[in-house]
Amino acid sequence: MNMRFHSPKLLLASILTLSLSATTNAQEGAPKDVADGVKRLAGAISEFFDREKHDKVVTVGSVVNPDGDGSELLRRLLTENLEKEKFQIRKAKFAVNGRFIKQFRKANTLDEHNSVALRVTAEIRDRTSDEIVQPIAIPIFGDGAAQVLGPSVELPTNASEAKRQKELNESLDAPEATIAGNETLAAPSSAFGMELHIRSGASSIATPRKPVDNEGQAFVKLNRGEEYVVRLHNRARFETAVTLTIDGLSMFAFSKEGNFGSQVLIPPGKYVDIPGWYITKDATDAFEITSYSKSAAASKGLSGSVGVITASFAAAWDPAGQPPSDEVGAKGPDSATGKGRRIDQKYESVNRVVGRNRAIVSVRYSR
Repeated sequence: MNMRFHSPKLLLASILTLSLSATTNAQEGAPKDVADGVKRLAGAISEFFDREKHDKVVTVGSVVNPDGDGSELLRRLLTENLEKEKFQIRKAKFAVNGRFIKQFRKANTLDEHNSVALRVTAEIRDRTSDEIVQPIAIPIFGDGAAQVLGPSVELPTNASEAKRQKELNESLDAPEATIAGNETLAAPSSAFGMELHIRSGASSIATPRKPVDNEGQAFVKLNRGEEYVVRLHNRARFETAVTLTIDGLSMFAFSKEGNFGSQVLIPPGKYVDIPGWYITKDATDAFEITSYSKSAAASKGLSGSVGVITASFAAAWDPAGQPPSDEVGAKGPDSATGKGRRIDQKYESVNRVVGRNRAIVSVRYSR
C-alpha cells in the first residue's frame, strides 16, 4: 500500500503494513537498518554488564560524530534499547557515551561490493576514574546510514552497487552544495531538489529562503517562531517516492496510524509541499522552530544545535505498470523543529512499487 501527491491530497507510498497501534518512540521514526543496528549495540552492552556482573544502571551521554553533526536520533535509539535490556537510565557509576563515523567498507569477496556504513561505538566509561572500561562497536549498512549522514548526491540507477556506493562515499568525504536560486539540488543537472519556504507569525503565505553554501553543505537560517514548509521537486519523467526525515526522524514518526515507513509520492514534472509531521490522513502538525523543551526532538529525548532535513528520491510505479527503462533490480511492493498548529492536509494511500534510491538531498538548518 502506497501514497502520492495531487491537490488537495498527498498520496503516500507505504512500504509497511498499516497497523492501528499509535506509538511515538524513536524505533518507529528511524530507518529500520539504523534501528536494528543500535538494537544490536544495546544487546552487546547488556552482555558485557552481565559478564562482568555489573548492576544494569547507567548514565547515557551524547552520541556524536567527531567530523560533523551530532546525532540526536542515535542517542535516543540507544536509550530506548538499553531500557528494553532492563537497564535503569539515571546518574550512575558507569556512563555510556557514543560516537559514530562514516566508513567505506572494502569488499572481501566477488559477491560483495564496497559500501558506505556507519560505525557506531559505545564507550562504557567509569565516571569515578573517567577511564573507558570497554568500547563496543557495530557497523550499520544500508540506506538508513546515508539518511543519518545527510549527503547530497545523485546516484546512477543503472550502475553497479559498488559504483553507487563510491559516489555516495565521495559526496560524504568532499561535499559540494549545488544551490540554484532557492533550491538545493542533488547535483548540478539533477531532476531532484528541495526548498524551504518560511511562514512568520500569523502569515498564511510561505516565502522561500535561499540557502547558503557552508563548507560544501547547504544551510538555511531559521528563527524561533517560524514555520517551514519543505518543497520537494521532481523534474523526472516518472513518478517518484520520497523518504523525508528531519533530524533523523521520519515525517511519519508521530503517526497515529502506524504507517512509519511511508513515502510521499510526486508526479512527474511536479513538486509537492510538505507542511509538517504526518499525524493521520486528515491531520498534520506544522514544522515549527520552537524552544528545545517544546520541540519534536525533545519529546523523544534528543538534543543538538544544527538539524538536517534529508530527502531520498526513488522511482515509483503502479504494480500493474512498468518501471522506468533505467531501473535496475526493481523490488516488489512491500531550537529544533517542533510540532506546531494542526494543518488541514489530506492524504490518500495508493499501491506502488518503489525502486532504488536515485538521489539524496540534504539541507542543514539552525535550531
